Amino acid sequence: AFHELAMQYQLQMIPFLLKEVGGVSSLNQADGIHPNPEGHQIIVQTVIEYLEPLLPTRQ
Repeated sequence: AFHELAMQYQLQMIPFLLKEVGGVSSLNQADGIHPNPEGHQIIVQTVIEYLEPLLPTRQ
């Protein structure tokens, strides 16, 4: 459903925000759900990977 909405409204979609973080205990807090600082850094890189190409370039 999310993929179809993204296509319908011409939006960029990040398929899995927790790519390379979800389920990796060393990248999550003790609760096993929420990313720790290292996990957040990987999430930032995932977001950049998908959104940076959409940003206007500086001239």
